Amino acid sequence: MQNLRFASLVLTALCVATAAAQESSHFEVFGGYSMERIAPCGALGSADHPCGVEAGFLPLTTTFNGWDAAFTGYFSKFVGATADFSVHYGPNVPDNPDVGVQPSISRRSYMFGPAVAWRKSKLAPFAHVLLGRTSQTIGRSYAAFSWAVGGGLDASVSKRLAIRLADLDYESVQVPGNAAANGLRYSGGVVFRF
Repeated sequence: MQNLRFASLVLTALCVATAAAQESSHFEVFGGYSMERIAPCGALGSADHPCGVEAGFLPLTTTFNGWDAAFTGYFSKFVGATADFSVHYGPNVPDNPDVGVQPSISRRSYMFGPAVAWRKSKLAPFAHVLLGRTSQTIGRSYAAFSWAVGGGLDASVSKRLAIRLADLDYESVQVPGNAAANGLRYSGGVVFRF
């Protein structure tokens, strides 16, 4: 009889621990549209741009459109880690007779870092700090250290589905030539919660 009580107690404790773990930790997958407004060659106004673009070919600050995907695992109700992947494509660049062939323009970012979220209502704010690498192709390519800090707001549709109304980040990329490419990134889309 005592063994049966002990087994029942252990089984109950395991069920409670499993339920508590499911309550406090979960995983999210986000995917959606993203727009980036950044100075892709750094904040340099001279003809010697560090990314190989001649003066006047590309505006100093440029708008890129693309997509963003993020995977966030929460270790508790509020604290987790995010892996963020984004690809942005540059605008249609007008032909420039001084440059010759029009280069393709794209940016790819891979960043990781801590995240916090408050999920006590239908509107769930979150924040994160991300560190990683951004590679850029504008005529020629480079890859450099990048970071982003920001947050956003999710609107719950159901227990497993939310709409990311906004994810706003201030980002910085250390481009060759000791220049910093600084800008803003907006993302919005769908969040699946597991």
